[in-house]
Amino acid sequence: MTLSIDRPNTASSNLLVDFLISSRVDFGNSAILNVAGLVGTRVCNEHREIAFRDNSELPEILGVASEFVEMSFTHISTEAVFGNNADGSCPNEDEDPLPNTWYGITKYVGEVNALRRGGMVVRLPILVDFSNPQSLFGSLLEKLTRGSAVTCSRKNVSTPL
Repeated sequence: MTLSIDRPNTASSNLLVDFLISSRVDFGNSAILNVAGLVGTRVCNEHREIAFRDNSELPEILGVASEFVEMSFTHISTEAVFGNNADGSCPNEDEDPLPNTWYGITKYVGEVNALRRGGMVVRLPILVDFSNPQSLFGSLLEKLTRGSAVTCSRKNVSTPL
């Protein structure tokens, strides 16, 4: 079952929670996976309010919903939370993120919101470029288009690039 919320806000948060509680659907071992967001530095700078809602507030909404229905929640984020690595260094997951773009800032706030609601955060590099087979979704789409099987593990969280 898929429920799509075009733009998150307080009303849509309540709608999602109400839907999940009142639907009386047995979600079994279901999970909430958030792959939504406004992507790209330029776009996020041009549409700051939308970027904040999609990248920062939506993880909070989904975290609240996951708590109510006792489902696990995973928020997909980005390496952009570490800034641009101008010195050529590779970020370390143990370092504190220091985003230097509005995109990175909103994604980091989304991570904080997801984590404080008991969610898990997975940071990926190139993520949402369906035309790029090097990106996560581009490679999945290419495999699915070819009719290849796409599998995932219950025990590992890794970047398949």
